[in-house]
This record gives sequence, C-alpha cells and structure tokens, in this order.
Amino acid sequence: MSIGKGKRWLALLALLFLLGVHLHPVCRVTVGGEALAGRFSPAQIRLAQRAARAAAEEILDRPTALIRPRCFYRLSLRAADGDPARLCDALLRRADGIVLADGVSVNGTALGTVTDGTLLLERLYEAMRGDMPETATVARLGGNLQIHRVYSRAGHESPVWDMVLRVTGAAPVFYLDGEGKVV
Repeated sequence: MSIGKGKRWLALLALLFLLGVHLHPVCRVTVGGEALAGRFSPAQIRLAQRAARAAAEEILDRPTALIRPRCFYRLSLRAADGDPARLCDALLRRADGIVLADGVSVNGTALGTVTDGTLLLERLYEAMRGDMPETATVARLGGNLQIHRVYSRAGHESPVWDMVLRVTGAAPVFYLDGEGKVV
C-alpha cells in the first residue's frame, strides 16, 4: 500500500510540475481607467514603463513622473499577448507636458510639428493655388512631404501658416502648363 501511495505522490508531483511549467503570470492592465487589450507579463509592463519614461525624458529634457498602470495579476495557461508598444503609448498620452502632434518633414528633414496635419495640407494647397500663374494647370511640390504622428512637448507646435512657409522653403512649388512644362 505504501508503494501505491508513493506512486500517487509522484503522479501528483508530476502533474503539479506540468501545471507549473504551463502556467504564466499575466495581468490585465488599465491606464487612467482605460483597459488595454490582452494579457501582459510583468516583464512587458516593466519594458513599456522604461521605454515611456525614457521617451518622456527625451521629449521634455528632464526627468518626469508617469502615471502607474493598474495591474490585475493572475495565473493563466495562455501566454502573455499584450502589446508593450500600446502600453507605452497609453502612458505617454497621459504624461504631463507631452502631446500627440503631427510631425512634418520634407525629404527626410524634420521641420517641426503642428497640431493638425490635415489643416496644414489644406492651407498648403490653398497657398499653392493662390500663387498659381494663369497659364499653369498643375502645381507640384518639389519634394517629398511627410506628415506623421509624433509625441511632442506641449506648446511647441508651429502655427500652420509658419509651417506652410517652411514647407515651401524646403520644397519649392513648381507650376506646370498643360504640356507639362514648368511655367
């Protein structure tokens, strides 16, 4: 009877070992009351916090405190599937002194940021049409304009018309007639 009892203990230990190997410590995360999708591992949370803190310090040129995410820990048979970049984004969006703005560059050279890239494009096209000679049919920007979302220091966005001048200074406007010749 003691041999059967020993085998049961070994079977129980083997089962506990298998469970331990396949259980993952994961947590659901909320930032500022917003629940993020997925399950995060403690390592992913630390990674996202370090990345957000480093980005915030680079943007603000000073150490900054970020809000702490709330974590609800548990063990799961499924591995962590949360995206640390989304957690980093959620932390930066709630950081004091940091805003999400539209970064503007021409031919890879950063010109600054504006609060509304769509408005910048509207004003740029308006300026190009306003200066168009009567013989021209098409206006083209002489460079590759890129507008992309970036984190920026609050209050450091450029006024839209100032950015229009920077863009046209970095990439002159060419006017073409119906035959494709520069006017």
